[in-house]
Amino acid sequence: SDLSVPPFFRSPYRAESIGEFWAVRWNVMVSELLRAFYFKPLARISVALGLVAAFAASGVAHALMALMALGSWKMFVVWGAFFFIQPLFIGFERWMNIRRSPIWARRCWTLGVLAVTCPMFVEPMRRIVTDAWGDRDEIFAPTIVALCTVMVLSGGFVAASRFALTARN
Repeated sequence: SDLSVPPFFRSPYRAESIGEFWAVRWNVMVSELLRAFYFKPLARISVALGLVAAFAASGVAHALMALMALGSWKMFVVWGAFFFIQPLFIGFERWMNIRRSPIWARRCWTLGVLAVTCPMFVEPMRRIVTDAWGDRDEIFAPTIVALCTVMVLSGGFVAASRFALTARN
């Protein structure tokens, strides 16, 4: 018999909003757990409350991992804050009705928000790896910066090419 495992990610680079990125495309199993245990029960009272609760639970879990791995309250706050600000962006994009924007604009918005906020997530992870494997900043920091830069530039190129194709038609 075959073992069927659901996908962990669903093409996160195709997300057209921060809400879609987190709810549909990133860490699908955890997203479903947060939806079932935090979002749905509290969304009956208020969707905003359910959204904040789900991200708060994820933020606390990640922050505790940073605290345990690094023993640093600063990294605890930084990693937790990354998750606590995501509902603000989701609320903003709903308020702006981003769904009415062209797909390239939605993807640029999504990539832009994630690119700007990713150092809050990446830095604690970099420190965990550095602490575990020794002081290798000369390798890890440039690698992380390069990966983030490639991700942002590739998203920009995809958006620009789609815009150019749309403008021609």
